[in-house]
Amino acid sequence: MITNNKNSNIIVTGGCGFIGSYVVDQLVKEGYNVFVIDINTTFTNKKATYYSIDIIDSEKIDNLFSEIKPNTCIHLAGILGTSETWDYPNETVQINIKGANNVYDACGKNKCDIITVDVGSRWLSPYTISKTCSADFALGYANKYNVKCGLLRIFNVYGPRQSTKIIKISPMFIYKSLQNDELEIWGNKNLDLVYVTDVANAFCMAVNNIDKIDKRRDIYIGSGEQLLTFEFAEMVIGNIGSGKIKHMLPRLGEENIDSGFMENSVANQLLLWKPEIKLEDGLKLTIDYYKKSDIQNKFGEF
Repeated sequence: MITNNKNSNIIVTGGCGFIGSYVVDQLVKEGYNVFVIDINTTFTNKKATYYSIDIIDSEKIDNLFSEIKPNTCIHLAGILGTSETWDYPNETVQINIKGANNVYDACGKNKCDIITVDVGSRWLSPYTISKTCSADFALGYANKYNVKCGLLRIFNVYGPRQSTKIIKISPMFIYKSLQNDELEIWGNKNLDLVYVTDVANAFCMAVNNIDKIDKRRDIYIGSGEQLLTFEFAEMVIGNIGSGKIKHMLPRLGEENIDSGFMENSVANQLLLWKPEIKLEDGLKLTIDYYKKSDIQNKFGEF
């Protein structure tokens, strides 16, 4: 439902990225004044205002928050990846922790509520470690400045606009299948795949229900349904009609950690959120996107 929120200012960091751009689109629909901080301009919305600022630049971040005086900040900027972040662990920590802290500090100084991501799994990769630490800092800064903090735990988000430069299961499987290449399965773990517009809706519902989820860590945003990586690979190949499966050992940091089941009853109870897009339908939409569009090969934002 479209609401009138013309007096509410929201900053979205990473709002040109995969999830962030959908969050911006939904916030605009709901009538918010949306301001985006992003060093990329991959996906934009005409009704949002954009600022090319690196979140590492604390002075520029502070100045912009003081100027806009946002009611809420949805922090999604950062370095993404899985085991490949071992190739640049220091940069991952710099952006995902220090950069995030700059944003959280600016939120606190301006009495702005924080909404950000807490990862669904606890894999031992620089990305997952840094995002878990970032979520801890979000809670810490919220406590220090007495502002509210909403953490949404998300796992396998998929849909159009997702980059293939980082190792994310849906775009990589689709891309490999379209090339009639090998779909590599590392350990055949469980998945919980949730469509990107459902995730964007969850973030918007979090804005409207921040009091209910303040400082909780059990807001899981997922389909609530499990399938094996092998089963998803078979679905992709079946829809496209090409590609082959190659079984691999688990990636570094994932050896002894199972993945995904996002039990979403708390999100349903507190946010009145539930996923709307079935995997079969979302996968077809995503495959159609990759068939028609050039695949983005840039570091994406969360």
